[in-house]
Amino acid sequence: MKSRTDQSLSVLGLVALTLIVATCKGDAGAAGPAGAAGAAGPTGPSNTTQVLNTGNLSISLTCGTRTVLTTMALTGPATYLITASGFLFSSGGTQVHVSIDFFRDAAQLAHGEVGSIVNVTGFVPASYSWSRLVNVAGATSTFEVRACRLGGDGTPVTFTNSLNATQIGTGTGAQSIEMGGLGPAGSR
Repeated sequence: MKSRTDQSLSVLGLVALTLIVATCKGDAGAAGPAGAAGAAGPTGPSNTTQVLNTGNLSISLTCGTRTVLTTMALTGPATYLITASGFLFSSGGTQVHVSIDFFRDAAQLAHGEVGSIVNVTGFVPASYSWSRLVNVAGATSTFEVRACRLGGDGTPVTFTNSLNATQIGTGTGAQSIEMGGLGPAGSR
């Protein structure tokens, strides 16, 4: 005569065996063919702004009141690549040393110095140029290039001052990353 516990153990063993077989899986099969490519995303932002001052502009003889060479307002939130450039010479035929600074909303982002070169035939213009990746976190920001004379006897004059901005992204990004410096006559 069989006991009831023998039957329960047999049923329990059969259930356990069924669960083991049900959870065993074989090797994965080969991958199916690739699906069709999705639709192209929207074109990114491309908004370019330029401010150009081509005339001769006398630079302040003191750094307490810097001369604004170029200025522009940019909308945000967005990220822009900004490039500033121009030329400097001394109207008095003597060498001058000039501070050229880059500002966002009255806060200085970059500082550089340029000196005009004088030789026996007259003046040789010195250039300045830099590029920066900047963020406009709010609705707008104002960017300016300002200059003042640091030394020398002549009156510093700039010409062909250019400030270019190309929007390269929307939203907020890097606050300010320098990507270039002043031209060959500049120092940091």
